[in-house]
Amino acid sequence: MNTDLGPQAPSTLGIGDRYRIRRPGGPWREVTVCSVGNNVDGSFTVYHQRADDIRCARYTYGAAAVRVTYRAPRCPHAIGWEDCWRCADAEWPDEILTACFGQAPAVA
Repeated sequence: MNTDLGPQAPSTLGIGDRYRIRRPGGPWREVTVCSVGNNVDGSFTVYHQRADDIRCARYTYGAAAVRVTYRAPRCPHAIGWEDCWRCADAEWPDEILTACFGQAPAVA
């Protein structure tokens, strides 16, 4: 089954999303997003699960699209889970908690 959602801006990635990436000259890998952090130079870093062999990737907001294969559930208030004060006291879905703590398994 093809789960490819197609090319999308890396700035749309959130906790639990999966996308394909590769090191220069290496094979393509599917990784799961653990968190996204902004950098002082205007770029951002997407951190991956501990089980993934590529720990993180750095992008600019105008970066070329990445191939997203899965979108995790979003906060019902259309805000990132980690930034929504209304979700801070609520139960996050298990899938999001697992990804946030970096414990999602690598995708084969």
